[in-house]
Amino acid sequence: RRCRISPEAAGIINYWLDERSNFDEYADTDAVWLNQRGSPYCASILRRRVLMRLQAEIGINVENRENGWYMIRRGVGTDIINKGGSINLLMQQLRINRYETAQRYVRNADEAADDYFEKR
Repeated sequence: RRCRISPEAAGIINYWLDERSNFDEYADTDAVWLNQRGSPYCASILRRRVLMRLQAEIGINVENRENGWYMIRRGVGTDIINKGGSINLLMQQLRINRYETAQRYVRNADEAADDYFEKR
């Protein structure tokens, strides 16, 4: 399966991959990012130290919202459906194997549309 990213995201990733080659601690690892101790980050540390901090910096109240990497995944999946993507595209991009699992994103998109039109 292929997972696509935007040209902008690809450019940023390529920039970092070139940049990281200048750091000795990355010489013997395929890890994209390492923490201050030279170990790969785990999801909980990245959530707490990166994701939540970035949200706070742009004015999102992190105290009163569900937060985590799954929220990004769910947002991307819902966006694919909201913008006319097929359920097959959704399954491919999010690497979902079961149709029933992918259907959750379609329901989320329907709920988002209902919320949008009720508030207008």
